[in-house]
Amino acid sequence: MWIQKNSNQMMNQNKGFTLIEIIMVIVILGIVSSIAAPMIYEASQSASQQYKMTDVLDDARIALERMTREIRMVRSATAADLSIGASTLTFTDVTASVITYTLSGSNLTRNGQILATHVTSLIFSYQDANGNTTAVVTQVRYITITMVISESGYTTNLKEVVALYDV
Repeated sequence: MWIQKNSNQMMNQNKGFTLIEIIMVIVILGIVSSIAAPMIYEASQSASQQYKMTDVLDDARIALERMTREIRMVRSATAADLSIGASTLTFTDVTASVITYTLSGSNLTRNGQILATHVTSLIFSYQDANGNTTAVVTQVRYITITMVISESGYTTNLKEVVALYDV
């Protein structure tokens, strides 16, 4: 009796998992993983696309801010200092530097140097002191810059109206 009681106590003291319990846990984890994996993959892909678009948009905003700052410094609204076009703008600033902004393929360039990529459209429009559209260089007081950025199916429009100083 004593031996049987002692062996029952030993059986009750073996605290562990049975093979069946371990297999069940592995099967359940496999099912949960197979359900969660596609969702995690989609979330990471979406985040990657968002980061890419954010980088492109940040570059475009920085380029637009630079353009705005430099265009404000046009020396004068004369044919010698300002050449206007729908997709190209050339001007001389107050330091006598000639600056040209244009769209080359999908790159916004400043004197041939790339400022922003993934630009699908760059449009300059010109207004006089009353806000009316003009093509006469000497009447230009405002320049509107419209830029369209596209990356991975996402499209964003940026627009800025620049008032010329000292004109």
